[in-house]
This record gives sequence, structure tokens and C-alpha cells, in this order.
Amino acid sequence: MAKDRALGIRIRELRRRQGLTQRALCEALELKASTLSQYESGQRTPDDAIKARIADFFGVSLDYLLGRDEFIQPALEKGEPFPVTVMDDSLKNLGVVRFSRLQVQEGAPVEDGQLALVAFKDGRTLVRRLERKNGWVLLIAENGAYETLMVRPRDVEILGRVTHALLPLGREKGKKSEH
Repeated sequence: MAKDRALGIRIRELRRRQGLTQRALCEALELKASTLSQYESGQRTPDDAIKARIADFFGVSLDYLLGRDEFIQPALEKGEPFPVTVMDDSLKNLGVVRFSRLQVQEGAPVEDGQLALVAFKDGRTLVRRLERKNGWVLLIAENGAYETLMVRPRDVEILGRVTHALLPLGREKGKKSEH
């Protein structure tokens, strides 16, 4: 039971770090709310396939998820590509919807008009089309429901350039897992 509790704590911690409700994570992973609640409380253990989906969704190793590793992600070589999960629909007009996964080339130069992964000083990250104008960085959403953000270059760090979309998590929409 102690191992199950550690796993549940990790799942809850990762979910909260991403700012997700249980409902949103259930939707992304196609789980029942009661099942996720049982995972997080340690009352139930996900099967190996679900563990792998959870780790893939959050971009962490299974060792981290299971509490055998304290590092969220393995150390990457400078410039190594890594996946990110889009947590909103700000890129909807490009076909990138909530829970889509994108590949980011760390440290790659980002030209005006390209998609970039950007980090703010408060720890928030987002993917937006980037443009530089008159000493400002414009972070442009591809959905009219989101405003363009205008920030000073010193207030953000460009982490990398989006190179392509990754395949979905391997689940067909509409199929619920009982695990």
C-alpha cells in the first residue's frame, strides 16, 4: 500500500503542477473520475499501460512516477528535443487542441512567425507564435478567444522551437478505460 500511496502522491503532484483538475486529467487520459481519485488516494493501482500513459502525458519517466527517481525528467543534452503537452486550445486554428503533444527542439533559434515554447519568470509556460517588434516580444495565439501577449524580452525565456506535432497518446476518443 505504501508504494501505491507514493504513486498516487506523484500523480496528484504532477496534475497540480500542470494546473489540472481531476476532471481535466480524466478527460485527457480517458479515465473515470472515481478511478483517478482512487489512484491518487492509493486505494487502487493503475495497470502498467495506464502508468505508461500517465508518465507519457506528463513527460516524466516511469521511475519518477513510481518514486524510484527524484528527477522529473532525465537530464537532457543541450539541444535535445522533448515533448510538451498543450493545456489549452489557444492554437486551435492550427489543429492543435487541448492535450495535443508537440515536439520542442530545446535552444533552437526561433524566427518570427514560428511556434515557440516560452517560459515566464513565475514558472508558467506556453506555446505561441512568436514575433519581435520594436523591442517587444509578441506571443500570438491561433484562436481569437485568446489575446496576443506583448512582453519585454527580459521577462520571458524562449526555451525552444516547436518542430512538429507528436502522435496522440495511442487511445481512440470515446473509449473509456476501467483501470
